[in-house]
Amino acid sequence: MFITKEQLQQYTGKITEDTDIMQDVYCSAACDIVEDYLGYAPESKEYTEVLDGTGSNQLALSAKPVTDVKSVLINGKAMDATTFTAQDRYLYRNDGYSFPVGRRNIVVKHTAGNKTVPGIIIMTALRIAGLLQTEGSGNIGITSKTFGDEGSRTFYKTKFDDYLVPLERYRIYEAA
Repeated sequence: MFITKEQLQQYTGKITEDTDIMQDVYCSAACDIVEDYLGYAPESKEYTEVLDGTGSNQLALSAKPVTDVKSVLINGKAMDATTFTAQDRYLYRNDGYSFPVGRRNIVVKHTAGNKTVPGIIIMTALRIAGLLQTEGSGNIGITSKTFGDEGSRTFYKTKFDDYLVPLERYRIYEAA
């Protein structure tokens, strides 16, 4: 989880008792929503991936940015990790060879993600957690607007799509 209850309290101004676990639940749910949208966890963590060889010198990994390649096995053979470079979410082979075509024949151990999660990702998760908290108070995403003497309108918004749009450049798209 890359946001905390304390951050949510500071963001919303709603301070609750330490025994109130719901703010932790809102933070966890918001992080899950953001991670599902991005296609990966934005904070730095270690991965072991088993991939299909492509016949090219490039493989797409499941998270970004890749910050360290620890080991690569090709058809069960350990390779020199210094012959590979990573950029964004891609692993490149620099020794003049390709990743041989095969099913689940490449094993890559690497670190990916951000040591410091970008502010826009944190803000988006806090916004969503704040909405979840508001819904938890029985408001179910209600926004209201008063139009002077003409009355008011009430809008219901529980879709998070508009809040996720600023994260578009961080997102990983998978081919359908």
